[in-house]
Amino acid sequence: MLEKENITRIKEEDKKAGKSFAIILLIATCIGGITGFCTSHFQDNFSLSSKQLIRFLATYMPLAGILLLAAVTIISSVFYKKALKQKALWNGDIDEVYETMERYLCIPLFLTSTSMIVIYTLFGADFAWENYISSKLYLPNMIANLVMIIYCMIFVISFQKKVINLEKEINPEKQGSIYDMKFQDKWMNSCDEWEQLMIYKCAYKAYNVTSKVCLFLWIVAFFTGTIFHTGIMPVLIIGIIWLVLSCSYQIEAARLGSQKKRTNSTRQ
Repeated sequence: MLEKENITRIKEEDKKAGKSFAIILLIATCIGGITGFCTSHFQDNFSLSSKQLIRFLATYMPLAGILLLAAVTIISSVFYKKALKQKALWNGDIDEVYETMERYLCIPLFLTSTSMIVIYTLFGADFAWENYISSKLYLPNMIANLVMIIYCMIFVISFQKKVINLEKEINPEKQGSIYDMKFQDKWMNSCDEWEQLMIYKCAYKAYNVTSKVCLFLWIVAFFTGTIFHTGIMPVLIIGIIWLVLSCSYQIEAARLGSQKKRTNSTRQ
């Protein structure tokens, strides 16, 4: 009886979700058809606009990177100093001062991590212009890009070291040096159960978001390949990232599932 009720419930869930899925699929098909139609009729205009856009970006990428690094340096320094002031007022308890200090420390970590990714992206995008090497911008932009990359690496590592060390002063149980290749493992092992659960939830959220972004980027790469003739590499790279993300999740889930079964059988 319970099995029949369960089967009925499963069918009802599939039927309810299937209607929404069919509507979304129909809308996506219509959007794809309209996009394909526009692509075939305005391909020449799109190609010309893309070349102008790439030339503009190649010209101003280094300037954008320098301004970004300057802003990140200033903002991160401000919040780090605020955290130091809160530490001077802290009495050692987990109170409002402690929570404020933790919030201040999260901001420099977020900014330095994201800025490094953006700078690397700008550095790579700067060379997308097909006439870049033969242009007058090559030498000055190359020097600016190299300075930007070197400064970014030094700044990110040194500033994150300061933030991590301050975090370790606040929480003496935390372990690991940022220079250690196994820093993340040591830091994870020194976290309590609540902190580890928070990390797991954040990782699962990141997995779901990244999966959706990979699908969106694949669609974008597919259409831009026909419009801008970007070749197979964008679609291939996105596919590899998507595949690694999915496989690593499934393999780890299977490993942990087997580990749980072995643990339960040992207890019995």
